[in-house]
Amino acid sequence: MSFKLRDDIKTFILIPALFLSYDFLLPWMVAYFSIALLIITFFRPWKVLAYLNFITTYFIFKTVGFFIIPETMVPNLSVFLVSQLILNKHAKRNEFYLVFLWLGSFALFTSSFYYISYAVISLLIVFIIDETQSSLSLKSLFLSLWRYKNQFFFITLLTIVFFIFFPRFYQFLPTANFVPQGKIGYSKEVNNSTTSNLQLSSQVAFYAELSTILPPDALYWRGRVLAYTDGYNWKSTSQIFQKVEYSKPNRIIKQTIKFEQDFDGDMILLNTPIEVTTSNLALYKDQMDFTFKGYSKKKKAVIEANSALNGLKNLKLRKKNKEKYIQLPNFKPKEVQNFFKAIDSPSLDEFITKFKRKIIKDGYSYTLAPGQLTTISDFIRAKKGYCSHFASLFGILLRMKEIPTRLVSGFQGGELNKMGKFYLVKSNDAHVWVEYYDNNQWKTIDPTGFIAPDRVNLGGSQYLSVGVSRAIEENRSYASAAYYSIKGFFDNLNYRVSLFLDNFDRNKQKSLSESLNLTRKAFYILGFFIFLVISAIIYLLNRPKHKAYYHPLDKLLYKFGKKHKFNIFKDNTIKGLKAHNDRFVNSNDYLRAIELYQRARYGREDLYKEIKEILSRLKHAKN
Repeated sequence: MSFKLRDDIKTFILIPALFLSYDFLLPWMVAYFSIALLIITFFRPWKVLAYLNFITTYFIFKTVGFFIIPETMVPNLSVFLVSQLILNKHAKRNEFYLVFLWLGSFALFTSSFYYISYAVISLLIVFIIDETQSSLSLKSLFLSLWRYKNQFFFITLLTIVFFIFFPRFYQFLPTANFVPQGKIGYSKEVNNSTTSNLQLSSQVAFYAELSTILPPDALYWRGRVLAYTDGYNWKSTSQIFQKVEYSKPNRIIKQTIKFEQDFDGDMILLNTPIEVTTSNLALYKDQMDFTFKGYSKKKKAVIEANSALNGLKNLKLRKKNKEKYIQLPNFKPKEVQNFFKAIDSPSLDEFITKFKRKIIKDGYSYTLAPGQLTTISDFIRAKKGYCSHFASLFGILLRMKEIPTRLVSGFQGGELNKMGKFYLVKSNDAHVWVEYYDNNQWKTIDPTGFIAPDRVNLGGSQYLSVGVSRAIEENRSYASAAYYSIKGFFDNLNYRVSLFLDNFDRNKQKSLSESLNLTRKAFYILGFFIFLVISAIIYLLNRPKHKAYYHPLDKLLYKFGKKHKFNIFKDNTIKGLKAHNDRFVNSNDYLRAIELYQRARYGREDLYKEIKEILSRLKHAKN
């Protein structure tokens, strides 16, 4: 295998790291670095591009912000590595540390099983082809792997020890990703006036394990409560302080939530969360809204909490606080007033029924691409929109009837992993719905379900991607069932691995040290001692021996000389090698072997087999 092909494999193998880190990189970064690596793989770019490449640094800081965080430092490190790969292509250098830095830096963004598997396999392949001088084959790969089995074992062991004992610090994990503007995803406000069309986003928002399996239409994940409206848009108000009393709920759902995104400090929890039992973040609770927020933002978190599934009964709302939930602007557009008159009724239930009938009869439709609807009148005339449009309209109509009302921003739905018994909730599941206060209870009502019931029954991701239930999709064919079974297995494995890695923080180290009856300081010293011991073993296993100094071709000639009882490297020059010519009967063959050695050793041609065949034919001269 030539140097070029070996170098190309090493460069090409770096590209999947970008796509496996896609949830934590902006799309333009993935596209740019992928194109750059492809160009380096198949062409030899101009050297000037290695320097022009640093212009990308400006766009990275402009996009993410000038912060010393992984989201800026890792892409900038990648800019440097791309430039170095270009320069190495010109100098015909093939340095292993560049591959290691690339794979290791992107590992900061993800703790997934998929990325870990990819990184390990990539490093093995790169290392093996770097050590294999004969033609690359499955046999040579296994032989190289077997040759270095001890090193691989102890390096893996060293990595595990380093992970367990490395001192964690607060905010150790990188920033959880944000959803780019214009894509569907969680929002702390409803801005109907400024948003228009939304693109789908399959980014993972969070994983959730529940004590009871629930259907998608029961999965409402509360994020932020929005109580102030300008007549179309909604946002949260200052916290309402009131001692809250309520009847003990009949049904409590226990949950473990692992967040994969940052929700601006909001903790997304099922339905009506009552208490957080365990968290690796400092939290506070909004008593009236039953929401939780973190003091320290922009960090992955794992939370265990209890929720009431169907709201809380006998929850009394003081009169002065009721006023905040019926607040409306003085101006009410004519279209809204006409809509209200058409459905007004003394009975609240009849009012809700008339609203549902009207939007169905008038042909309202659910879409992520309604266009720019600057005002609520635009929405009523267009008769199309997504969840926040319908929730906003219905919330305003309820308040016009002086019913305390609020909007809730969060998620609805989730894909159940049957093997792992957890839900995978994505950005596509982001949703806004309505809660109204009636009979001393906040009741949930989702106006989106009136005109798009499958959006609620299937959940956002399933509805927006395929439009049919997962059960139907899985049972379409044997191949489909097998695919989802395999996918479920690996998704579960990925979740368990990432749950462990992301949740191994200072608190976990503290628990582990206490179980060993060690102080935190002694725990770190123990880890350092184990690290030194393993490092010493690795050194002893790899301690250079006489033959180990040689290139594989040098080893071949050394063995050949030893067989014929002379030191072929006594004078370590080409001239010195040729000086042994008179030792052999077929001296021309020997000189031919030295000529091929010179081409292969310094020109990087793959002539190992040919040299070996010539040397095997050589016969020692008779004395």
